[in-house]
Amino acid sequence: MEFNHSFWDTMAERYPHYDDPAMQKDVQRVLAWAKSQGLDFNGRSLLDIGCGTGTVSIPLALEKARVTAIDLSRGMLDALKSDAEALKLRAYLTSYQSDWESFPLTQTFDIVLASMTPAISQESHIDKMLSATHAMGLYVGWGRYKTNAFLEALMQAHDAPEKMSGGCIKVADFMHYLDTKELTYSYEFFTTAWEETYTYDEAKTYAAEQLARKNLSPDERKVDAIIRDFMHEETVKIETQ
Repeated sequence: MEFNHSFWDTMAERYPHYDDPAMQKDVQRVLAWAKSQGLDFNGRSLLDIGCGTGTVSIPLALEKARVTAIDLSRGMLDALKSDAEALKLRAYLTSYQSDWESFPLTQTFDIVLASMTPAISQESHIDKMLSATHAMGLYVGWGRYKTNAFLEALMQAHDAPEKMSGGCIKVADFMHYLDTKELTYSYEFFTTAWEETYTYDEAKTYAAEQLARKNLSPDERKVDAIIRDFMHEETVKIETQ
């Protein structure tokens, strides 16, 4: 499912930046693995599809990759630009507001990257991703669905469909599609977890955002009850694994 601009602009207000500790841990793990597979980012042209706030684009620009970062959300790109300017990365990072289907490919890149993005949600998106590089690609997605007790309670209370994958193609399906094209690839699965702390109002906003991803409207009474179940000393702690 592709979400509209306003959804992601709202998400951008609280979305992690490149220097978020939990995000840094996962990104550095992925980049270290990519390097172990022979990917050299220094001086390479790189396209980051669905770049968000720059959680991967900025670390790569810091390694002197020449990054073209695209995202459909102005709010996400504003966050990326703010961090990039503070780090004086203008020479290494260019951003464009566009969805992946509409983005004009006027060149191919040394490396094409898509990380945890609903921009890659069907096979035609993979085809365009493959056509965007003359050398290497890096895809990061869900190996298995995430578990989050707060979200599970929220979705069950609102009779939502089965667990969601975050909108991006699951890694197993991505790999299967590469198999049909007889393309060679390497892969690694890893586990991760992070915890977020919210006020009551922030948790309410978070709940509404997550329900919006299922095209569901929040039932205020049910949301209130779930938040209070997870509240400890005026804060709501939500863990994702």
